[in-house]
Amino acid sequence: MGAPPSDQSPTQRLSCPPIHDLSRLKAFQEQFEAFLGGIHVEPLNGSPLAIEGTVTRFEQVSIQIGEASPSRCTHPASMVPDDSVLLMGIYEGSGSISVRGSECRLGGGDMVFAGSHHPESVVTYIPTHLCQVTLNRSMLSSMQVDVDSAMLQPLRGHPVVSMLMRYAYMLRDHDDLTTPELRRAATVHLHDLAALAAGATGDVAHIAQGRGARAARLLAIKRDITAHFTDGALSVGAVARRHGITPRYLHMLLAQEGLSFSSLVMEQRLALVYRRLVDPRLSGCAIQTLAFDAGFGDLSYFNRNFRERYGMTPSEARAGEFL
Repeated sequence: MGAPPSDQSPTQRLSCPPIHDLSRLKAFQEQFEAFLGGIHVEPLNGSPLAIEGTVTRFEQVSIQIGEASPSRCTHPASMVPDDSVLLMGIYEGSGSISVRGSECRLGGGDMVFAGSHHPESVVTYIPTHLCQVTLNRSMLSSMQVDVDSAMLQPLRGHPVVSMLMRYAYMLRDHDDLTTPELRRAATVHLHDLAALAAGATGDVAHIAQGRGARAARLLAIKRDITAHFTDGALSVGAVARRHGITPRYLHMLLAQEGLSFSSLVMEQRLALVYRRLVDPRLSGCAIQTLAFDAGFGDLSYFNRNFRERYGMTPSEARAGEFL
């Protein structure tokens, strides 16, 4: 399936609360099959079926992410084109995938290459978070990945697998696919990560590390800063530890993009204060309080940087909006 029109979101969503009624189950199964190109889902062990799922499509990639109760999904033989290959992973939980009579059991953090055009089933034994990425076989082969040899060989505890799944989640959850250039870059980066997971060596591994792995780490670091910038104790060391890298390497990743840790944190803190200053609902909130809540620990430092960034004092910014 190709990329969606540029004016549409690349991500579609489907969800259902726990289903106990048989008629409701059949209706949802029909909806699920239409949403995922013929995949049939059924509950297991008498559990009510409950599913939250998304499909993100762009370029030659499809990312399917879902949370499922104990269930079995049966895939039709012609689900995706022959020139595609599936990477099936479990972010949290437990499950298995079966292809042509062979079964591979997976736990949290595991991933496996699976066939694209052969019938298969995916079973979740407990409430499970799944991540499936459809990639281009020819593109992987051009990166010296022996796709057939990699089939149903589970990748357990592989650091690149964890990075790949996190990158897939971030591509789904954020606006990083807004232009053809960004979509093409994300496609290449996912194939880079898949090649590294499959054991790429030599020049291929060197290129993939410098391109796909670096891009995934950089995006994760930016998201981390966005999630924690209001913490006044936020530091390079804390972010680096969360991503299993050194502070020096984190600085290097940002510098290659013309960025710095302090500038990223500063920009987000200042932007947050500005938004709150011009919000009439917060007109009675002291500027000092807004600054401290955004992560600033020194008011004079905040005032100086705010004026440099916006060409006015915080008081002037607030007054200007309410005149």
